[in-house]
Amino acid sequence: MLSARERKRLGLDRPITRRDFIKGMMVGAGSLVLSGCSGSTFGSDTPPALTLPPSVHSYFGGDTPDTISTCHRVHNGESFDQGEDTGEIYDLVVVGAGLGGLTAAYFYQQERPEEKILLLDNHVDFGGDAQRNELTVKGQRIIVTQACDYQWAIGSEYAQVKKLWDDLGIDLSPTSDLALAPEAYHEHLFVNGEWIRDFWETGYNSVSSPWSKQVQDDYDAFWEIMESFKWEPWAQVKAELAEWDKISFKEWMEDVNGWDPQVTHLIDMWVRSDYGAGVDTLSAACGFWNFTGGDFVRYKWPGGMSGFARHLVNALIPQALNGQDVITGNMDRNALDSSENNVRIRLESTVVEVRHEGSAESSDHVLIKYINGDNLYQLKAKSVIMAGGGYMAKHIVSDLPQEQKDAYDKFHYAAYTLVNVWVNNSRALDKLNFGYSGWIWNPRIANYLTIADGITEEGNDPNRDPERPNCITLWCPPLPDPELDGDYEQQGKRGRADMLDKSFEDYEILIRQELLDVFGDAGFDPAKDIEGIAVNRFGHAEVICYPGFAFGSGNSDAPVPGVPTYDAGQRFGRIAFAHTDLNGFADNQGTTRISRRAVNDLLD
Repeated sequence: MLSARERKRLGLDRPITRRDFIKGMMVGAGSLVLSGCSGSTFGSDTPPALTLPPSVHSYFGGDTPDTISTCHRVHNGESFDQGEDTGEIYDLVVVGAGLGGLTAAYFYQQERPEEKILLLDNHVDFGGDAQRNELTVKGQRIIVTQACDYQWAIGSEYAQVKKLWDDLGIDLSPTSDLALAPEAYHEHLFVNGEWIRDFWETGYNSVSSPWSKQVQDDYDAFWEIMESFKWEPWAQVKAELAEWDKISFKEWMEDVNGWDPQVTHLIDMWVRSDYGAGVDTLSAACGFWNFTGGDFVRYKWPGGMSGFARHLVNALIPQALNGQDVITGNMDRNALDSSENNVRIRLESTVVEVRHEGSAESSDHVLIKYINGDNLYQLKAKSVIMAGGGYMAKHIVSDLPQEQKDAYDKFHYAAYTLVNVWVNNSRALDKLNFGYSGWIWNPRIANYLTIADGITEEGNDPNRDPERPNCITLWCPPLPDPELDGDYEQQGKRGRADMLDKSFEDYEILIRQELLDVFGDAGFDPAKDIEGIAVNRFGHAEVICYPGFAFGSGNSDAPVPGVPTYDAGQRFGRIAFAHTDLNGFADNQGTTRISRRAVNDLLD
């Protein structure tokens, strides 16, 4: 319990913009426009739907309490009556308008431009996890990510991904305006009360490093293996990966290589910030996929991958932006679901059931029921692509075969919280010459943070206004829990429970204390500098790629029957599956590949 004096010191008594989303659902009041995330239930291991206070703000981009309640009803197996028939029959209905659904719709439209496509989504904005938060501070509109932050350089093995970006007119060359500046890769680490600059490249073995020569040598050995790893010949690589899939990445580092546990801690920070779960639950094979191959180049828009979602919508329904700037233009929401479009996006529409009319083998149509407002509707489609989370797809597709449901039961998910903090000046950041990002060795809640407007390549330009507003994004995965080491299922459940147990004020206290810890010596004042806080909570943020997830029993021919991503993703009658879970890692390359596969499944 904080004293009144401490609350004042932290600024808890100061009126600022405060916003709280749980899986896209707003639970607080204020004036910040925010976007939500796909998915709507925390599963049977968490408390029932929350009783929420009324909000004075519209639910732009987030799930309303009614949406959450509806999805809990679906999750709990409730059946729904016949809905009001809209009379519509589409060639394709896509359930979910996140990156997977939008990409699938785009691919399908390219193949069948005259056919009618409808995307149904339960939010009031499209994009799924790839949405954004924004706030105007000192007259400056600051748009930041809500979850999906950037795009990696696309390697030659992802030719269809590169073609998609090219077709959308997005420049991914090294000189692109989207490419992060070189200083963005000079990431710092806060440890023992001070920042070690450019930690991953040079700081770890600098004079200020707290690590022993043995730890430094082990760290060098880790990167030597990762950087020298060759992905050819593929048959041999797959055989090695199938063996590594039998153990965790932590076991591979400590037991196989004998490296110091502090190296494990360092790599765990990276893995945990990316995937919400640590090296103790990550398959060693998946660890290699994460740390090897490709150019370490990142591209991003203000608002992260919401920019890519907006490019897709602009290609599908150009009337929605009507020639405005894709990133900053005002989207015409009415144009999204216009009857004049071949492609339509119907928001605030929670799909509660998808099933074939008759048997999957002989049916001509799929029946889709959805709730919009207080009304239950139904329509038909010749084909359906399920592009929401797999944890809901297995409940929505009511005639899904049991073996496919069993495969979905093998997916386990990590929780994640992302917090955006808007500040009214950049004085402390500039004093530290802080670039794009930094890590925290022993955090209170966030092990990684990024800055919307950091220093330039030339350093702290004296002409750059230190009074400029900014946004600090704090990435808050569940922190290591020694009691549950290696227990991925229980870690996921506890992560969701702990996330729900925290009130907004619990988060705000921890965030203000964290920022004071890491920036206080440079003059940061949480009581005066903070203008807005947005807490974004995700109950099923990432699939946990646990040992055995990628190759099952060790068959190097995977994906094969017996591997969850294979069994769950098979076409079922007129229904195909395109949610990111089926790739394991939640990255855009994988999302694109899965979406392309789903379209091919329907067209073959």
